[in-house]
Amino acid sequence: MILVVNLNASLDKRYEMTDLLKGCVMRAKTVDNTPGGKGLHVANVLTILGGKCIATGMLGGRTGEFIVDKLKEYGIKHDFMLIQGETRSCLAIITEDGQQTEILEPGPFVSVEEQDRFILHYEMLLEKADLIVASGSVPQNIPVDFYVKMIEMAQNKGKKFFLDTSGPLLKENIRAKPYFIKPNQAEIETLTGRKIANIEDLVFEIKNFMTQGIRMAVVSLGRDGAILKQCSP
Repeated sequence: MILVVNLNASLDKRYEMTDLLKGCVMRAKTVDNTPGGKGLHVANVLTILGGKCIATGMLGGRTGEFIVDKLKEYGIKHDFMLIQGETRSCLAIITEDGQQTEILEPGPFVSVEEQDRFILHYEMLLEKADLIVASGSVPQNIPVDFYVKMIEMAQNKGKKFFLDTSGPLLKENIRAKPYFIKPNQAEIETLTGRKIANIEDLVFEIKNFMTQGIRMAVVSLGRDGAILKQCSP
């Protein structure tokens, strides 16, 4: 079973509009509300493909209730921990010229007690998992190295941890040596402080990840595909 961790789930609101003008009252042509967050997208695809998975993370308020109802509707197995804060909403505004503008809320405030309680919740779910996938950002005030503890707990039980995040979260948590990472070119440049000029540079940096204890790395190249390298067993 794959345990999919989405700490900062969201209600994704998609607006289709003719145009987007600053300082004006605008009316949407259509509105679509769906569960969001990278982890829930992973769980949704796994479920569609017939994979065995369970999604977890933190949900709160009426928005959290809406997400739970939608997960049930989609047939996505889940076991989220409830918190006092309200789960965030994220807006995507698509205009007729094909441009998309996104507004991403930071997420709820999660108390230290709730953070500790989630670790216990995760430890319980970890017993049932063969593989862990953690994707996306974290809510407000959660330490930037929060994934480190989760990675180490999985490793202590001999289970592979796939980490898909970016920015400071990737930089701080990669030191725990997750089995898998998926940075893009810009994120690698931020991590290493070196400019990547060609594919050879990318391959060089991927090999460096291998020497640091990462067993598998995929570098996203957008429309040009991706580069993958995996260490021998």
